[in-house]
Amino acid sequence: MKVCANCHKPEVVLSARRTKSQWEDTFEKMVARGAKGTDDEFTSAFLYLMTNFGKVNVNRAPADELMQVLGINDEVAAAIIKYRRGKGRIEDVEDLAKVPGIDAKRLEEKREAIAF
Repeated sequence: MKVCANCHKPEVVLSARRTKSQWEDTFEKMVARGAKGTDDEFTSAFLYLMTNFGKVNVNRAPADELMQVLGINDEVAAAIIKYRRGKGRIEDVEDLAKVPGIDAKRLEEKREAIAF
């Protein structure tokens, strides 16, 4: 709130999920327009937004992004990467649910955060 709320209402900032690169672009624009905050404050805000309002492409994202946005551990993230390398493109949530060790309930909860 401290780094964003001076110029935006929370509902504007949180109106759409964004990928890591989209959030990075947003923060760069904020800083260029004069947003105030320390490096730690910007980092905290970025991590919060990525974790709670991030979007991740399960066919391209590295393990750390999968873990952060989907709230999964490193074993499940590695399984997703192994699955997509071995089986090819993951087309939808039902396809993603076939990854060994993945929690289908978690996928359903995070459906809006997943891009293909």
